[in-house]
Amino acid sequence: MRYKWYFIAGVVIILVALAAFVLYMSDEKEVAGILQANGQVRGTEITVSSKIPGKLERVLINEGQSIAKGDLIADISSDEIQARIEQASARVEIYKKQQEVAFHSVHQAKAALERVESSIKEVESRLNLASSDYRRYTKLADKGIIARRDLEEAEAQLKSAQANTDAAKESREEAIATIERAEASQGVIANQLAAADAQLKEINAIFQDTKIYAPSDGTVINKLAEQGELVVQGTPIAVIMDLSDIYVRVYIPQIDIGKIRIGNPVRIYADAFPDSYFKGKVVEVSQKAEFTPKEVHMKEERTKLVFGVKVMIENPEGYLKPGMPVDVRIRWKEDVPW
Repeated sequence: MRYKWYFIAGVVIILVALAAFVLYMSDEKEVAGILQANGQVRGTEITVSSKIPGKLERVLINEGQSIAKGDLIADISSDEIQARIEQASARVEIYKKQQEVAFHSVHQAKAALERVESSIKEVESRLNLASSDYRRYTKLADKGIIARRDLEEAEAQLKSAQANTDAAKESREEAIATIERAEASQGVIANQLAAADAQLKEINAIFQDTKIYAPSDGTVINKLAEQGELVVQGTPIAVIMDLSDIYVRVYIPQIDIGKIRIGNPVRIYADAFPDSYFKGKVVEVSQKAEFTPKEVHMKEERTKLVFGVKVMIENPEGYLKPGMPVDVRIRWKEDVPW
């Protein structure tokens, strides 16, 4: 009876040892054509921040919420900015009306100059005629053909024509000066209007910044501000990540890195999903060796030279989340079963 129990105990010990050996071989020994590694799920994080200071009137997102590019995330109190917009708009309207008045002033001044130029032609024609008459009357008077009174009358007409011509030329100078002043005023008003319009556009741009929109599709990973908080320029409001565009970076010993190629198929296993795996592929292989990063906990592992390998993960449903530890199997030899 005693030998029977010894036999049973021996069989149990052998079976346990055999199971342990099989388990060790299946866990630790590399399957031919497949490299095993581990790492953490990562993604490209986008921090959405306030562009202007103010008070958050609304924060419309929650952690874990899926959002699309252009969705409103939050808005900042805009009463003061709207008041500035109204003031700037009023200034623009004032300068526009002044610009219209200046335009009409220039137009009227140029029309007046045209009339003066026409008048100068007329008085100069009369002056030429009076001058010709005076010279002719002078000769006739010297010969005694006409009376002295006729010569004096001709002289008076000449002086009058000359005075009218001088007056017309002075009017022309005044009209030209009026045009120059009107055009100068028009230029000043144009500059003032341009400055007011630029200020209005600047304030409108600031007003646009009171609305904070999602820069891309993704999931809210962190909500960093709440309604009613005072923010300054650059205050983070939320962190967004596209969970359909995530990856894991693993580290392959230098002895094995020559086996890895861009495009190698990959399977990713997570503890949270023990009965399934996620597909992926190698998209990047580091060209420079490094010591194993500090996140590798075993000291003997941290002293090894390794190469970083980036694996993109197919995660359309967003099941995998940043920070999850995963095991990675890279198939580097074709037609090798997983």
